[in-house]
Amino acid sequence: MKTSELAQLLLDITETNIKLYDWQRRWLDDTSRFRVMLKSRAVGGSFTIALESITWSLIKPFHTTILLSYSLRQSMELFRKIKEQLSKMKNKRVKFGGENYSLDVVGFESRTEIVFRNGSRIICLPNNPYTIRGYRADHLYIDEAAMFKNDLEIKVAAIPIIAGKSGRLSLISTPKSRRGWFYEAWTSNIYSKHRIHYTDSPHITNEDLEGLRTTLSHLGWMQEMEMVFLEESNSLFLTELIFSCLEDYQYTDFTNIKPSNPLYIGIDLGRYRDSTVIVVLEKACEDYLKIVFIKEFTDVDMTYQQDYITKLIDALPP
Repeated sequence: MKTSELAQLLLDITETNIKLYDWQRRWLDDTSRFRVMLKSRAVGGSFTIALESITWSLIKPFHTTILLSYSLRQSMELFRKIKEQLSKMKNKRVKFGGENYSLDVVGFESRTEIVFRNGSRIICLPNNPYTIRGYRADHLYIDEAAMFKNDLEIKVAAIPIIAGKSGRLSLISTPKSRRGWFYEAWTSNIYSKHRIHYTDSPHITNEDLEGLRTTLSHLGWMQEMEMVFLEESNSLFLTELIFSCLEDYQYTDFTNIKPSNPLYIGIDLGRYRDSTVIVVLEKACEDYLKIVFIKEFTDVDMTYQQDYITKLIDALPP
């Protein structure tokens, strides 16, 4: 039985009414050791990764899957999709060969790891070349691979993860600039390539597309939806400069901020169609500002917004 057929069987058992698209079946049935998926936004890439991880964990005991994304938040979002699918299976039973089998397959679960009763594991790791060292995996997924600011460091640390077990590597992403590991993979002859356009996923409606066209810039649309690797010359700031300003950390509620440095509060008010966005910056040093708080209001009463802003300013005097 093909992997896509097993995956569809799991979906049918959990009564999700989801039927795999042709591109998802091709991806699931691709047994290549190295794969790369270039995709439009919202086509269902993360869902497909989650489903594939579960399927292989069930059919192959002691199978280890590692999920890695450009930020901890993104990794945890992918991990959440896996947990959701497993929770739908928990109370289901399947009849095979005259016997009934339970799909309550999880033996242990933590914030970043799922251990199956057959010894398989799915592990979620942050974007840190030092943290991922020491692991061995049968399958390593690099989600949103083009967005890594330290992708070459990650590449050096990641390849040995699959070397010891003859494991597989899958890179999945929308494009960024013509640089880095993901672009190299897409333009190489080593990887099996899958190009997933938004027209390949019928759940994306014309209304969705029209909304994206009106909100994204032309370059944004070409990159995020038409999967064009943009030239650096199209950008005011070079990609490497932008990535050098990124840091992966969790924001907190403004009531928990205890700064020892000056704060700057920026507020962009949106009264009708636009959102209101509040950003709080801390001056960490002479030439370094760190974002410590972000809040967005969408379709929220202006009176409530004003009260919130007043409380914020009282609690965090600039």
